[in-house]
Amino acid sequence: MGAKAYRLLAEKKRLWQEFYQLTLDQAELLAPDRGAELLQLLDRKDDCIKALAELEEQLAKEGGSAAAEGEINKLEQEIYELIEACRQADAANRQKINDCYRELKQRLEHLQTGRRAVSGYNKALGAKKGYFVDINR
Repeated sequence: MGAKAYRLLAEKKRLWQEFYQLTLDQAELLAPDRGAELLQLLDRKDDCIKALAELEEQLAKEGGSAAAEGEINKLEQEIYELIEACRQADAANRQKINDCYRELKQRLEHLQTGRRAVSGYNKALGAKKGYFVDINR
């Protein structure tokens, strides 16, 4: 593996850094009122994933092992650390989404309970069952 492999790995590291930053930015956009911004960010993350897949294919074509080359080995270690940081940030984002889901579910259950209570009291105010005689006829 030579200079081309090093260049490909440097580009891979740059893409993983961008992906990590997008994952961190995603945490700020998980609010319900920022859905459009979140969708744009997710599209950018998809673009990063596609570019990373293409780079992986190019690296596979390049072939060989980078175990003997110090600079490439160091770069691969940095990429691995970025991947782990992305996993941790993504796990935190998933936890935040689950917390929001549980809170929304609980609020919805309270709303439905309140509706049932109100409708239980209002049944007495509705139309009465039985026969009515119309005096005007």
